[in-house]
Amino acid sequence: MYVEDISPFLSDDLVLSRLKTVSSFGKEYLSDNIDFQWLYGYVSSINPELFGKLEDYDEIEQGGRLFIKRALEKEPKNIFLQMLEKGAEPHDKYSKWKYDRHNDLEKYFKNFFQGCSLYDEYFSEIDNQSH
Repeated sequence: MYVEDISPFLSDDLVLSRLKTVSSFGKEYLSDNIDFQWLYGYVSSINPELFGKLEDYDEIEQGGRLFIKRALEKEPKNIFLQMLEKGAEPHDKYSKWKYDRHNDLEKYFKNFFQGCSLYDEYFSEIDNQSH
């Protein structure tokens, strides 16, 4: 989300450098924190090119998915974490899973992403795409 809403005062290179610095800090000091696990896992699995070299794309993407899996292991009944993990599956299988759990996901999104910040708006939009 930081990357998508780049400040007009920062160059792309500076933004990516800061993103990598913050991510490195998180992996070193917060790797057991569930919020870091799912958030870093999500952003690095959908945008691996922002977190390393192009030749490391698949490794970074898989590493992101592993972070999501670690978060889900801590809270296996968390429907949001389940959704993030299922998102790596083939689209038709993921779509069916999401459709079948639409009401539970909607409740989760309303409780945890109330649209008060860019972060909330981003994840609320994910819920809106399932309607």
